[in-house]
Amino acid sequence: MYAIEFETTIRDGKIEIPTEYMSRFSTGVRVILMPKESEKSIKAKGEKGFGFGALSSYANPALWEQETGAWEKAAVEKYENR
Repeated sequence: MYAIEFETTIRDGKIEIPTEYMSRFSTGVRVILMPKESEKSIKAKGEKGFGFGALSSYANPALWEQETGAWEKAAVEKYENR
């Protein structure tokens, strides 16, 4: 698959393809729209969509201390006497 990347402005619901790329596409194209803002600025605004903190509403701060080393402890308990 051939892909190009460029920035453009949407005018009247239409996306203009730069003329230097027009000859490379015959009839159909796949369009993926991304905001012009960088991912960092979107994350800083707290917008959803990147998965960071997506489950934070289910977090139990009282259990955070128990998480430290939990995987290692479970592995030792499971495999130490094999």
